[in-house]
Amino acid sequence: MCANSGDLTKDGEISSHELLQKHLYDLKAQGIQTYVVPGNHDINNSHARSFHGATTKQVKSAQKEDFARIYADFGYNQAIKKDPDSLSYVIEPVEGLWIFGLDSTRFRENNMKKDPIVDGKFYPQTLQWIEANLIEANRQGKAVIAFFHHGILEHYTGNATFYPEYLIENFQAIAKMFAFYNVRMVFTGHFHANDISMQEFNGKVLYDIETGSLVSAPSPYRFVTLKDNKAFITTSIVKEIPSVPDFQTFATEYTKNGFEVLGKAVMNKFFVSKKDQDILAPYISSAFIAHYRGDEMPQKDQKLIPDSKELGMFGKLVLHKKRDLIINIWHDLKPQDNNIVLEFK
Repeated sequence: MCANSGDLTKDGEISSHELLQKHLYDLKAQGIQTYVVPGNHDINNSHARSFHGATTKQVKSAQKEDFARIYADFGYNQAIKKDPDSLSYVIEPVEGLWIFGLDSTRFRENNMKKDPIVDGKFYPQTLQWIEANLIEANRQGKAVIAFFHHGILEHYTGNATFYPEYLIENFQAIAKMFAFYNVRMVFTGHFHANDISMQEFNGKVLYDIETGSLVSAPSPYRFVTLKDNKAFITTSIVKEIPSVPDFQTFATEYTKNGFEVLGKAVMNKFFVSKKDQDILAPYISSAFIAHYRGDEMPQKDQKLIPDSKELGMFGKLVLHKKRDLIINIWHDLKPQDNNIVLEFK
């Protein structure tokens, strides 16, 4: 089976969802059943566009009903439980294992005249539904795995401080609840990093297994094998595509440039000079690219941030505000990220 933790489309265009549906049927024809949940890009998105050369035009974005209809054969028709208040469901692909496909998005709050909401949360009714079904799973002695879009554990020190929108609202309490009801693995993807983090709650360990996106270097995908109370996790990357044989070089440069453009756009708001932007941006992009690849660790004597004396006043201000973020991203939290065996009692 294959699970996708959201952001199935660029901005929720119905035509994009329908195109993906065709590809998922191709996988199904090869014996690979896929299960999906929505990400913040996928539903009621004001950024939905059609592209005609350099010209774009706003088009209709998928709504909740469209998503459930298009992906009916990829989770919703197989569900043994469905949440009436969200696009969450439970499946039992093999006897004894319940998989919770959860909707952590806030699409119902989106306004088509404003930017879509990036943050995630479980609404009160959905949270009650989740807990009720976790209780039932425990009562029946089922093993439980969950997958949804937003992170449930911090993936580097300061994650909640610098980028709270990438963690589900009240993530500490929800993580504690999941651990209490014997959920051991949650698969997420919002941050696009290939990273695994863990936390222990009263002797019970919860893993947040975040998988990077195919549209961001290194374009990873994971294989997870469950056997003998162990999860064998391996990571592969897309090395080439027909139009770009040396795909990894292309993808890394593309992602690096993207980070630098985003970083400079933020620095513009703080009146940072172009000279200082050119100094700071490569340090920012290097840190994020390392985090996206997983198992990040700086080389010995590697310079992680520039000398402040190289910068003007506003450049120094940005460096002061963001230095901890850059340094913390470089220092990976336990456990390993790409290839690991997780052992469960």
